[in-house]
Amino acid sequence: MGRKSARITSLFAVIEGMQRRLEAEGLERDVVDAAVTRGLEALLEIAPPTRPAQPARRKPLWTRPRVLAKA
Repeated sequence: MGRKSARITSLFAVIEGMQRRLEAEGLERDVVDAAVTRGLEALLEIAPPTRPAQPARRKPLWTRPRVLAKA
């Protein structure tokens, strides 16, 4: 079986597809706009952005207490 290549879909393509399908159903333009807007809002609420874990930052050497070596 052949390998499938990764397919990327742009946000513009998603919105355009939603609009075309709803307009094909005979909905009015204002209804289509409201439905697409609500759909995008719902999509963004599902997966809030997450921040990757930040590694602990080290303090610069000059902020650490100095330990004097005994001679």
